[in-house]
Amino acid sequence: MRLTAIEVQNFRVLKNVRISFPDNVIGVIGPNGAGKSTLVEAISWALYGSPVARSGKDEIKSALAGPNEPCQVSLEFSVRAENYRVIRRLAGRLERPEVELYRSDASESVGVIETQRYVDELLGLDWQGFRTSFVARQQELNALSDLQPAKRRDQLAGMLGIERLDRAMQLLKEDTRSLERQADFLQRQLADIASVDQRIAQLREQIAVTTERARQAEQACRMAKSDFDIATSTMQQWQQTKSAWLKFQAQIDAGQKTKTLLSDQVRRLSEEQSRLTALESQLITLEKNLVQMPEIKRQFEMLKLAKSRLEARQSLLRQQSDLLSESIQTEIRLKEIERSLAEYSAQLSEIPDNVSDRLHELQILLDQARHDFGSLQGEKIALSKEIDTLDEQMQSIARFGPESVCDRCLRPLGDSLPQIKAHLHEERLKLQSSLGEIDERLRTKEEEGKKLKTDGDELQRLVQLHNTLT
Repeated sequence: MRLTAIEVQNFRVLKNVRISFPDNVIGVIGPNGAGKSTLVEAISWALYGSPVARSGKDEIKSALAGPNEPCQVSLEFSVRAENYRVIRRLAGRLERPEVELYRSDASESVGVIETQRYVDELLGLDWQGFRTSFVARQQELNALSDLQPAKRRDQLAGMLGIERLDRAMQLLKEDTRSLERQADFLQRQLADIASVDQRIAQLREQIAVTTERARQAEQACRMAKSDFDIATSTMQQWQQTKSAWLKFQAQIDAGQKTKTLLSDQVRRLSEEQSRLTALESQLITLEKNLVQMPEIKRQFEMLKLAKSRLEARQSLLRQQSDLLSESIQTEIRLKEIERSLAEYSAQLSEIPDNVSDRLHELQILLDQARHDFGSLQGEKIALSKEIDTLDEQMQSIARFGPESVCDRCLRPLGDSLPQIKAHLHEERLKLQSSLGEIDERLRTKEEEGKKLKTDGDELQRLVQLHNTLT
């Protein structure tokens, strides 16, 4: 079995956590109370349910979770190259236990008993075996670092259940000694030599079988201890190799950084050398042209003087052209201003004197229309909420039938269910009709408001025009 990922929601101190387990060796560290033991317990709880918890079911769900929030653990793992996902939760206010198990997104089992049997067969371990071979308590791991090698071997043997083999061997040895004593006693007591020999032969066969079992158990114990010693030695060698690898990796990183810096310096020196070579070539060319500098300078001064005179002449020509253009544009603008004055005079004569009063009255009507529209919207929202409440009551009654409870007297509806359903249906039709009437009134108010807004904009334009012209 290899863990892949775990997602925890409202499990003890863990509110909402998702952790992926990589293929490498990992460790979970943190201060006391951070949730390390809770994470390990969540793994066990997902596989084996509430019997593995440190407390009762009522203390598993996080105290920070709301009444309707589920307590859920989703564990992803693989067994023999097959991917599995088990989801265990406490659902609803009554914290009803639910569990589902999937193999490659296909449902394998649903239900506590069926899923528990499936997990036991899949892993080949019940909870006691899983706790002994897969999960070690924190106190047992902390104590290992303080023990001597021999005592540490005994402690791990207890965690892995090897002491049971030792006890079995001891019992087999005691059975062997007891059978040997019985054989001696029977040999002394029986007078029939043939029967005694036959019984002794049987007892010796039993002793041989028992001795062989004891020898096999002792050999299995020695092999288990040998494997444990090899694993301990391999772990120590791995830790030493890891430490040396980290040192070499640090040296390699430092060398890589030094190499990068030296490469940058070489590149910059190469670029500087190329630039100096180009400058040297330009210097030779400039030295050759330096002999012709006086004549070139004299010609340059003459050209500069001629250019200055040409620019002054072009500037005068542009100014002359700009003045002519401005004169033409001024005449055109004067004609346009005369036409605008004539139009404004005509418009001013058409504007009524009481336009400001009319605008004020229209604004009052518009504010009243907005107030009426807002009131209708509030009525519509209230009716919609009443309809939603009736729908929830009707759905609840349809779901639970005669066992439904009245929301006022808290009694079962019983035989009154048909009359109550008819009454609720009639109430909903009335509310729906009222809602339709309010929608129609809202449309009417909206059209009136648009018309008032259009008229107000036109009056506002006339007021602004009147103020501008006067």
